[in-house]
Parts: sequence; structure tokens; C-alpha cells
Amino acid sequence: MTMVCEQERDGISLRRVRGFDRHADHFPPRMSEQLRLAFSAGRAALAARGASMTDVVRVIYRVKDTEGLPHCAPFLYGAFGERQPISTLLVVPEFERPDVEIEIDLIARLPERTAPL
Repeated sequence: MTMVCEQERDGISLRRVRGFDRHADHFPPRMSEQLRLAFSAGRAALAARGASMTDVVRVIYRVKDTEGLPHCAPFLYGAFGERQPISTLLVVPEFERPDVEIEIDLIARLPERTAPL
């Protein structure tokens, strides 16, 4: 299943963001590489809608197992810096594709846009 984007009045929800390597045409075997690519896809989708990773207030991580998570820490800091959003980790029995190791949802809140005077 592909990424789902829902534009709301005060923000954007990106659901089912995955780290597919379009150049190699497959999901990388390592969870950390899938997360890096998922953040890249999420960043691009947010930018296309006038938002950025600094607008993300919540992340939901879905994983099949937690073994690869320690290797993901550098990508978390790289994606969000010092201001980490609220995070939820869900361990799921499987994804519909066996090569998927991690999937994320990004919830971003947009600052209020003021009308020109």
C-alpha cells in the first residue's frame, strides 16, 4: 500500500510512509536504511504541501521487531534535531510485504497563516 496524505485545516497527516529505494527498486534489508528513506519521502511530501520536518508534532513507528531500532537513532536526530516530536512505537506481527521492516506516520501542524493587512 502506498503513502496516504490527509490535509487538514491545521495540519497534514502522512500515513504508511515507507523506505522504498526507487533506484534499486526494492526495500533495503536494514531497518535503519528503510527509516532513512521513509524520512526522505516524508520530508518531500511535507515540502510539497508547504510544511517541513520541524512542523512534525507526532510520529508513529510500526516495526515487526525491535532488534534494528538501536541503529535508527542517528536518523531520528538527523530528521528532527534537538526538538523530537511525541513518538509512539507499535510492534506489529507483519506487513503485507515481507521485506518491509518499518513504517511511519508523520503528523504535522502548520503555523497559522495570517492574512495580509
